[in-house]
Amino acid sequence: MTEFVEEFTAGIERETHFTDIRDLVEMWHTHAVNGPPSPERFGHLLAQPIGERLVIVDLEANLVRYRHCGRLAASLLGFDPLHRAERASAAEVEAEAARRFRVAIDAGVPVLQLDAGLGFGRVEWLTLPLAEGPTRSVLSYLRSREEFADLFRAALNASLDSASALAAIRDSSGAIVDFRFLAVNLEGARRLGETRETLLGRLVSERAPYILEPHIFERYVEAVETGRPIAFEVQFEHNGIQSDRAIKAMPFRDGIVIVGTDIGPLRKSARALEEQRNAVVEASALLAQRAADLTALNLSLERTTAELRDKIRRNAALESELKRRAEEDGLTGLANRQEFEQRCAAKLDEAAAHGRRAALAMIDLDHFKDVNDTVGHSAGDAVLVETARRLRAAVGPEDLVGRIGGDEFAVLFAHAAEVDDAVALVERLLVQLAEPHVIAGQSVPMGGSAGIAIFPDHARSNGDLFSRADMALYMSKRSGRQCVTLFTPKLRDETEQRIAVQKRFGLALKAGEIVPYYQPLLEIHTARLTGFEALARWDDPVSGMLTPARFVAALEDPALGQALTETMVARVLADLARWRDTPVPRRVGINITAGDLRRAGFVQQILGGLASYALSGAELVIEVTEGVMLSRSADRLVEPLETLRRNGVKIALDDFGTGYASLSHLMSMTVDSIKIDKSFVADLGCDPKAGAIVEALVRLAQTLGLKTIAEGVETREQLQMLSALGCDVAQGYLIAPPMPASEVPDFVRAFDAQRPERFRRRRRQSP
Repeated sequence: MTEFVEEFTAGIERETHFTDIRDLVEMWHTHAVNGPPSPERFGHLLAQPIGERLVIVDLEANLVRYRHCGRLAASLLGFDPLHRAERASAAEVEAEAARRFRVAIDAGVPVLQLDAGLGFGRVEWLTLPLAEGPTRSVLSYLRSREEFADLFRAALNASLDSASALAAIRDSSGAIVDFRFLAVNLEGARRLGETRETLLGRLVSERAPYILEPHIFERYVEAVETGRPIAFEVQFEHNGIQSDRAIKAMPFRDGIVIVGTDIGPLRKSARALEEQRNAVVEASALLAQRAADLTALNLSLERTTAELRDKIRRNAALESELKRRAEEDGLTGLANRQEFEQRCAAKLDEAAAHGRRAALAMIDLDHFKDVNDTVGHSAGDAVLVETARRLRAAVGPEDLVGRIGGDEFAVLFAHAAEVDDAVALVERLLVQLAEPHVIAGQSVPMGGSAGIAIFPDHARSNGDLFSRADMALYMSKRSGRQCVTLFTPKLRDETEQRIAVQKRFGLALKAGEIVPYYQPLLEIHTARLTGFEALARWDDPVSGMLTPARFVAALEDPALGQALTETMVARVLADLARWRDTPVPRRVGINITAGDLRRAGFVQQILGGLASYALSGAELVIEVTEGVMLSRSADRLVEPLETLRRNGVKIALDDFGTGYASLSHLMSMTVDSIKIDKSFVADLGCDPKAGAIVEALVRLAQTLGLKTIAEGVETREQLQMLSALGCDVAQGYLIAPPMPASEVPDFVRAFDAQRPERFRRRRRQSP
C-alpha cells in the first residue's frame, strides 16, 4: 500500500472535488442515527453508475472479505480484489486494510484520504464505517482527481504511436494469466476500434484477445517478470485486418507500458519497390515485342485506309440522318435547344426587318419529377411526347416550338402585335397543357408555368431574349406555378441581386462565415431550459451579422441550400460535443428542407456525425415545416424520418397552423412535437381568435401525445396566456435572443442562478 498525502474526518464536503462523495457522506449521516448504518442502506447504489467506483469490505475478526469492487475502482487499485484469495491473514489485514478501513472503523465516522500513489495523479478515497450485527464493514469510494493524469494523457495522445498501460492479472499461484487496461491513448483506442472509456478497467482477453497469442503474450510476461524493457516486431490479425507492428514493452510496477509503431507502410513500400523493379523488367521485354508488332501494324493500317475510303463514300446517307438527329430532340421530334436558338435568331432578324414584335415563351412542366418518381420514367416520356403534341397543335405555321431541356419547352410566336395578346395566348396554352393525360389506364396530371419576353421591347438579341424569358419563368415558378409572368426590368434587377447574393453566400460558406446562433427553449411549467434551436447567421465582414431574411434568396439554389444544411449540422454537433461538461441542456433543433431529406446520404451524415462525437440521437431535433410534410413527395420523406427516429432523433413540425394539414395528415405524420407559428402568438391578448386557435392546437397536440412549442414569445402576458392554455414550451425574445455558441454556457449558468420565478406558472390540467 502507498502512503497518504492527507486525511480528513471533518470538513470532507469542503475538501472533496466530487458531488458523489458529498452525497455519500450525507447519506451516511442520515442513516447513522444509532451508530454505523447497515451495508444494505447502500446496496441500491451498486447497480447504478456510481457502483463502478465503490468497494464494500466485511471485517470479521482478523479476516477481510471483499463483497464488491467496481470496474473503475479496480483500475485505480491496479488489480481486482475479487480475483485474489477471498480471505487473507491477519498480517495482510494490517498491511492492506488497517490504513484504509480501520481508521474509519475506529473513528466511527467517514474518513477522506488523498492518495498520490494509486493510478496516475491524486486519488480521493472515502471510507464509511458500516455495521450489520457483529460484523463490521466499510464502504469505499475511489476516484482520481486526474491532476497528473491529464499531463500523462496529453503526452500519450500527442503520440502518433499507440500506447497503453497494462496491469498484470495473476492466478492463485502468482502466474500472469491476463492483463487489464489502466490507460490508453487515442491512437491505441483507434487501432483497437474502441474508445478509451470502453477499454479502461477491461481485460485484454475481452478487448484485444490477439495479445494472448503465445508469441506476443510470452514477451509481455517476460518484460514484467524480468523488469527489463523488450523490443520486438510482430505480425497479427485483428478485426480481419493484417497488421505489422514494432513493439516496445517497458515494465511498470506489476505491469507494462506498451508502445506500438505501425511498420506496415514500410513493409508495404518495400514490397511495392520490388514489384516496380519486376514491372520494369517485364516492360523491357514488352517493348521489344511491341517494336515487332508496330511493323506489322503499319502494314495493316495501309490496308485499313483503303477500306475506310470506301466506307466514307457509302456513309453519305448516314451523315444526312445524323445531321437531322443533331437538330431534333430524339423523344419528341421537336427542335432541340441548339437548333431552336438558330431558327429563333433567324425569325428575330426577319421580325426586325419588317418592324414586327415577336414573343418568346419559356414553359416548364410543374412537378414533372414527381411523375417520374411515382408513375415511372416511361410515363414521364409519354407526358413529354403529349406536351410536344399539344404545343404543336396550338401554334401557327410561322411559330417555332422546341424542347430545350429535360422538362422545359420554348415557343416563339413570330407575330405578336400586342403584348396582352401574347400573354393571353400563352395562358390558353397552359390551360390546354393542364388537361390530364391517360397513360396505361391511369390519369397523369399535367400542367406548366411560363415566362414571356417580347422582342424588341425587352431584348434586341436572341441571347438576351432567352435570358429575359427565363427570368420571367423563374418568377412564375417562385410565385406558385401554373401561372404566366411577363418580363419587366424589375425582374432583371431582382435576378442580378439574387445571383450576386448567391455568389457571396457561396463564398461565405467556404470562408466559414455562416454560423449557428442558439435561441433557448423554456419549459413553461418548471421555468427550466430544455434546449435550443439553431438559427443560421451570416457573419458578413462588411454588413455585420445578417439574419436569413437577408440571404434567403441564395437558398433557392439547391446546392447552396444543401451546403448550408451540411455546415449547420457539422457546427451544431461540434458545439454539442463541446458542451458535454457544461450545464447546457444538450438538445438542439435544426431546420431541414425536403431537399435535404430526399438527398442520398443525408440520414447517414446525421447518424455518422452523432457517432463521431459520441452523441446520442436524443440530443438532436430535426425541424421540418408543415409544407414539407404535405408536399407531393411527402411519402418518400417518411423513411428517412423514421430512420432518424429509430436512432433517437426527435422530429418537430415547424410553423404549425400556417399550412393546410388535416387531422388525418397530422395523425400519419412522423413527429414528436409541433411548433405553433409566431403569427398566432403575437396576437395573444389582443385578438380572441388567436387565443382560440392556440388553445385548439394545444389540445389537439395533447390528444395526439405531442408536445407544443410556442414561437415568438416576446411579452410576459403572452407567456402567462400560453401557460394557462397548457402549452409546454416557449421560445422567443422574452426568454433570450439568439446567441453565439460561445455565450451559451454562461447564459445557462446565469439563468439557473437567477431562478427566474417570474416565468413559473401552474399549467392548467387538460380536460
